[in-house]
Amino acid sequence: MRTAARPVLWESSRERAEQTRIWHFLQANGFAEYDAAWRWSIAEPEAFWPAVSDFFAVRWDAAPPRFLADARMPGAVWCPGGRLSYAEHVFRDRDPAAVRDFDRCGVVSELRAAIPTLERTVLLAYLDAGAVLEGTVDWATWIGEEEPPPLTFAPLAFDHPLWVLYSSGTTGLPKAIVHGQGGILLEHLKHLGLHADARPGDRMLWFTTTGWMMWNFLLGGLLTGAEIVLYDQHVEVRRSRAALPRTLSGKLLELPVKRILMGVLPEQAAACDALANPAALATFVTLAQRPPR
Repeated sequence: MRTAARPVLWESSRERAEQTRIWHFLQANGFAEYDAAWRWSIAEPEAFWPAVSDFFAVRWDAAPPRFLADARMPGAVWCPGGRLSYAEHVFRDRDPAAVRDFDRCGVVSELRAAIPTLERTVLLAYLDAGAVLEGTVDWATWIGEEEPPPLTFAPLAFDHPLWVLYSSGTTGLPKAIVHGQGGILLEHLKHLGLHADARPGDRMLWFTTTGWMMWNFLLGGLLTGAEIVLYDQHVEVRRSRAALPRTLSGKLLELPVKRILMGVLPEQAAACDALANPAALATFVTLAQRPPR
């Protein structure tokens, strides 16, 4: 039995589509529509990925002579000789004044009291040089330096390990997968910068914990110049799916912001119609979901 088609929740206008980063990327590479560009990205990866690198002005310490030196799988070789820094791209063009101060001293004190074997707590006063927390030692005293060194970035090989993530276990036991910094940098710029259209001035939230790979995905939002939000509270998602976007979107709109981006389920996107400022919800990134039976 075939289920009835669901109504279209929203459809972009031509004017809005032509303001997106992916539209400008298509135009810069000679494409008038998405499908042709998608086929090009698959058929000619050695042309597509350098185009992504150029579009987002990736800073190479040493540019690779080829992007895909060996396409054989397993064991494909990407960007041999290329050197760059994922961390440098996270912090580039960042305004220090844009960092918001959330006082967690009370939580730190509670944690210290709950861990009797704790020997030392080091206070890194990066937002307030005069910050004091009883029972802690400040960073400069601990490392024996009067002034912290300037922030520097070491260029590393393209395939230098960035993090280890685990498969979901849908094909057997979870498998540890090492992700190289260069590949993740380009993929995050492509996915978040083009598909999610994240950009400076945006605020991005994906409801996740630090134990799920979507936390790593959320972290990649910093590469686009957007602000990221990790919601540090339990939400009864299964009881009321609509409550999640209402609660989180409301909190995101409490501070001045041009647009917000959210990772939500389709029905959660629909629930956001009730928000006082739905126009600020620039992008929904929805999850795959089984159709109702």
